[in-house]
Amino acid sequence: IFIDITERKMVEEALRRSEEQCRRSEERYKSLFNHAADAILLADAQGSLIECNKEAMRLFGCSRSELLTLSIGDLHPVEDRTRIEAVFQEIIDAGIVSVDGVSIVRRDGMKIPVQIIGSRVAHEGQVMVLGFLRDMTEQIAGQQALENATRRLKFLSQRLLEVQEEESRHLARELHDEIGQALTAIKINLQTALRSE
Repeated sequence: IFIDITERKMVEEALRRSEEQCRRSEERYKSLFNHAADAILLADAQGSLIECNKEAMRLFGCSRSELLTLSIGDLHPVEDRTRIEAVFQEIIDAGIVSVDGVSIVRRDGMKIPVQIIGSRVAHEGQVMVLGFLRDMTEQIAGQQALENATRRLKFLSQRLLEVQEEESRHLARELHDEIGQALTAIKINLQTALRSE
């Protein structure tokens, strides 16, 4: 008895190819996720962290397991938590939100200014929040340096104008005194010459 297994072999081959494509796709996703320049966090609708990338671990100064025990509120200074909770709810309601002017707190207690872009996503049939956090320390320092340089330039420009005006007045006085003396000497000489005639 012969049983034609051609169809079964074709299905097995298609399944093998599909599994291989899925494995490669997952590897690409993990590579992109872990090598992203921004910290990436995935949280459930209650704010509990479910996943993080390497940059998030670096930014917060803790391991993946430590980070995944935290919630969104734990990542921010106490004074920002009410605002962050409102932003988190806005992300769930609106779908995507960008926030500047907030800080995160590293494990060592250091505050770091960040920009957050949060997006509502569906993951395994549940509503999740995907957050991208960008460390703004260098940008803020650069902006402050630019503002300081601008203030210094304005001060130096103003001082240059003052010095130029002062030098012009000094030069005018010098010229006035020298020309005045020369004219007086000429007048005296002229009067003396006229009298002698």
